[in-house]
Amino acid sequence: MRSAPRVRDTPARTVVGLLIIDAENRRARYDCHRLDCPQLREGPVFGAAIPEWATTVAAEHFARYHQGDRP
Repeated sequence: MRSAPRVRDTPARTVVGLLIIDAENRRARYDCHRLDCPQLREGPVFGAAIPEWATTVAAEHFARYHQGDRP
């Protein structure tokens, strides 16, 4: 019988950005955590624009500021 995978069995990943959505106040922003980033924050975006923006913001940010170089 195999045991369930554990956190220590999972390869480490580097967090390079964080999408923050405040559903109560209907706003969102994206924070880049790369040390060489010239634009650490994208947004805020409000209301009905959030769903579409949230699906593309990370890719657009990396294309614009990091020449598409995503880890």
